[in-house]
Formats: sequence, structure tokens, C-alpha cells
Amino acid sequence: MVCMMMLVCGTAFAAGSCVASFVSEASNINKLTFTCTGDSADGSFPAVYYANAVKGWIFWVKTIPGATQPTADYDITLTDQDAVDVAGGALADRSASLNQSAKPTGPGWINGLLTINITNNSVNSAGITVVIYIYKEP
Repeated sequence: MVCMMMLVCGTAFAAGSCVASFVSEASNINKLTFTCTGDSADGSFPAVYYANAVKGWIFWVKTIPGATQPTADYDITLTDQDAVDVAGGALADRSASLNQSAKPTGPGWINGLLTINITNNSVNSAGITVVIYIYKEP
């Protein structure tokens, strides 16, 4: 069974935007995708959280630059509700032009809200897609 939920996330005072989509790909694998666009004036991205609680092990993350490529070596953190980067820094220094993947070097466990933070970009309207694969224990 495939479930899909679209959610527009953002904050009132932040620039840029992110749209989140959630797909249950198999009985124990979920895919959470953030499709983000930087601010048109300064390239900044809002810190955005997925509004539904997420529970499981993040085991793989893909980063895909958009047609308007971000600044080289931009950074991403995936933080839990205690502000811990559950990816353990594995998403630092991403390529501006190449699709990349990484596995978390940190805890990888999430049980609650998950926030994506994209920093160190100065390209106006840059696009970045982040695909997060989560193993949920039976």
C-alpha cells in the first residue's frame, strides 16, 4: 500500500520555501522528500520541519541540486526535536552540480519532529531536493 501526503512547510519570517512529501514505499521503508527553493533575494532557506512525527532509522539520504544550482559546499543538517543532527554531519559540503548520497554517521534515529536546515547558500532561487529513506522497525 502506498500512502502519500503533501505538506507545505515554512516559517513566517524565513525566506525561501520547502515542500515535503511522504511515501510509504514498503511495509518497513518510508521516503520523505523535501523540495526546496532558496530565497529570490539572498538565497537563504528556511529551517523547516515535517509536521508529522517520524519514527525510525534514517539509513540513506540523497541530495539533488536543481536547475538553478546552489553554492558549492552548501550544508544540510537533519535535526530532531532536541536539535541533534541525526545525520551526524554527513550532509556537509554538498556538491552544487552532482547528485550525491550519504548514510548518517550520527545516531540516525528519529522519533518525533524532523527539521531540515540548509545553510551556506548564496545563489538566489537555488533548488535543492533532499530525499530521506527511513527504516521503521516492525
